[in-house]
Formats: sequence, structure tokens, C-alpha cells
Amino acid sequence: MADDDLQRQIAALRALRAAATDPAQCAALDAALAALQGTAPPLIDAGDPAARDVYKGTIDVGDQARLYGPAVGLNLGTIIYGRDPRDDERRRLVWYLEGLARKLAYLPLRGLDEGLSRGEQMELPRVYVALAVQTRVEAVRGRASRLRAYFERDDPTNPLKQEYDPDYALPDTALFRGDGGRDIGKNDELILQRALTALEAVQRRARLALLGEPGSGKSTFVRYLAWALALHELDPSQAPSLPGWDGEQPRLPVLMPLRTLAGRIARDGCGDQALYVALRDELEAYCTHDIDDALSAALSRGAALLLFDGLDEVPPTATATAADRLTTLQAVRSITWRYRDCPAVVTCRVRAFDDDLRAELGWQVETLDPQTLSL
Repeated sequence: MADDDLQRQIAALRALRAAATDPAQCAALDAALAALQGTAPPLIDAGDPAARDVYKGTIDVGDQARLYGPAVGLNLGTIIYGRDPRDDERRRLVWYLEGLARKLAYLPLRGLDEGLSRGEQMELPRVYVALAVQTRVEAVRGRASRLRAYFERDDPTNPLKQEYDPDYALPDTALFRGDGGRDIGKNDELILQRALTALEAVQRRARLALLGEPGSGKSTFVRYLAWALALHELDPSQAPSLPGWDGEQPRLPVLMPLRTLAGRIARDGCGDQALYVALRDELEAYCTHDIDDALSAALSRGAALLLFDGLDEVPPTATATAADRLTTLQAVRSITWRYRDCPAVVTCRVRAFDDDLRAELGWQVETLDPQTLSL
């Protein structure tokens, strides 16, 4: 790294450190400064809760070898750059993933006391539940006599056992009869279906509009997905399970609130460069500077996952400070067309996603099942 670039990064980190108040963020910034300055990182007492972040999967920022060593940021970095990333490239990638994971670890408590301390706020992994969409897929098929174990008293004419009943079971284990409730003989074929999970919907749809009623969990889901993907790259051993994702290519999660994008469009327009800068600035908001190389490489190589959240939070008509909903959606379509190899998700309330928006976007649409409500 050039000396002037190094000094700019050190100066930027010092400014962030001077303004930081959260103990975990201070520790991370101290370790980052130590690594850049070639000094030993400050010791962190692993048993002191004030010195460690509370979210699951926190990496030990006091262990310089673990933070900046070959294991952390290397896999995703190789996918992004098409080669082993340089130390400075991997370092910035780790900073971004750590900043993203820290910020998303807590749910924003709108309408509640903003003065609550971290310990009184809701931790995302503690409240998140797996969500399903309304689409159903086949789970198991066979003669009724062979599927009797799924039913009360091993009798297919009875209701499903509680562990498979949608009223009690989680979406990834709940089953539905695909026969319309007709009378079944023991030799008749029986189809049991399950709901497609929201995670599977993202995996199966390169372009997905995820709809839901208020409070159905749209924003919680994309926040959880971005948080979990960040942790998978930082410390896979402590990251939450993402069923079916193990075979997926590592992705750089990019979470863009659409009300933020609408504001940027009103100020800077919606040309390609302005839209790219909006994405870059969103990444830099996570205590990461000079992130252009990672972002541009991830976008051009299809290694990013673009998560556009809250189309319904954009005003339907333009204001002095925000573009209208249709213009903002057109900007999303422009970004995803330019970086067409990157999968993308847009979330919106059902009623706000009218026929004009549906036709303008032209993506596959899934709606969250209201039986799996989250925050």
C-alpha cells in the first residue's frame, strides 16, 4: 500500500475512533489501527462482555492473525477479484463485513425509546424466525400406506401429526396435503407439500420481488440474510445456518434502503455513475473507506447480492428530497441490468406494489405467508 494511501486510512480510522463510543467498535478500530501502524493490537479480555460484541459469530478482533490472516476474507476475496486478494484488499473487505454484521445485529426499534442501551435492544438472531412464501413445492409422494407415519395414529385419514402441522411446525418442516382433503385409500397416491422458504426463493430466483403485509418480516429477512452472509465469510464455524446455501457461491451482501436511494436520486439524478456512487457510499457507511475496488469487482464478476429494501417507504409522488416510487424502481432495474450477473431482491408491501410497478420491474414475485409472521 502506498504511503499516502496508508496515511489517509490511518487518519480516517483515527477520526472514527475519536467519535466511537461502543466498546466493541472501539476495540475493532484499535485493532485495525494497530495493524496499519505495525504495532501490537491492544489486549482484549475475552471474558469481559463490555469488550466484545454481543452478536453471535463475533470474531476476536484482538487476534490480529485471525482478523487479517489468510482464512478471513480470502474465500470471498478470491471470488471477487478472481485471484488471491492483497492484504489491503482483504483488510478492507473484513472491515466492511464486520461493520455490516455489527450494524445489522440489532433491530431498529421504531417508535420506541431511541435512548435504549445496546443491552436493552432486540438482537436480530434472537428474534428472527424462518419465513416462508405462499408458493408450495412437493415434499414427499407415495402410497398413503407408506406415508402413514406423518399422520396421527399412523392413519392418513387423520390430521397431520403436530410436528408437521403448519399451525405448530416451522416453515421448513410444516407439511400440507396436496389432495384437497379427499378421502384416501391405503393404496392411493398421496402428495405432501411444503412451503418454499424465503431463503429458497432467493436462491431460486435471480430477480425476486418479495412482498408482504406490514410486519410480515420483509426487512427483517433481508437484514438477517445480509448479516448471516457477512458472518459466514468472517467465521463460518459460528455463523448461523443457511439451509441450502452451502453449495452457493459466496456473495458480498449489499443492503440498500430504497428510501435512501430515492433521496440520492432526487439530489444527484439516476445516471449510471450516480447510482454506483450511491451503492459505494452505502458500503462506506460501515466504517470502510476506499471500498471501490471490492464493490466494482464484485458487481462486474457477479459476486454481489443486491438487497433493495422498502420500496413502499418511497413516496408514490416525488418530493423536494426524494424521487417517486416508480423512478426509484426504474433505477433499481437500471442497476440490476448493468450488473445482470448479480442476484437481486426488492422488498415491498403488497398493496404498494401495484400493477404499474409490477409491469415496470418484470421480476418474479413471491409473497410472504402471513402464517409465518416475524418482526
